[in-house]
Amino acid sequence: MAELFVGSIINVYSRQLKLVEFGDLFTRKAFENSAEKTFAMIKPDCYTQTGKIIDAIYRNGFKISKLKMSKFTQPQHTDLFYEEHRGKPFFSDLQGFMQSDVVTGMELVCENAITSFREVLGPTDSAQAKQ
Repeated sequence: MAELFVGSIINVYSRQLKLVEFGDLFTRKAFENSAEKTFAMIKPDCYTQTGKIIDAIYRNGFKISKLKMSKFTQPQHTDLFYEEHRGKPFFSDLQGFMQSDVVTGMELVCENAITSFREVLGPTDSAQAKQ
């Protein structure tokens, strides 16, 4: 049951099948209520720790349904992703940092994925996190 979500690949009689949609509304409600999705990104400064981070994600009960490693090659890509920070004093530094190396984007799936992942991450304030 945990493997039945849109985007997962399951094996049925040695054939790999990718779930792209549910057959009806009843089935959609039954399966979507059991799993939630969230986005996670490994930023350039942690690129060398990608394996350890992915391992920690799995150990905390998440499944990765999509994963892509890429590089923000143009300023407009970071502009779109960080639209809410445009115009703030740190925006140009953020833009340069995000273009500096590879980032890894992931779609994580689990029950209460958003809340659970925030708990795994801990505090977002770096001073508080160091304590």
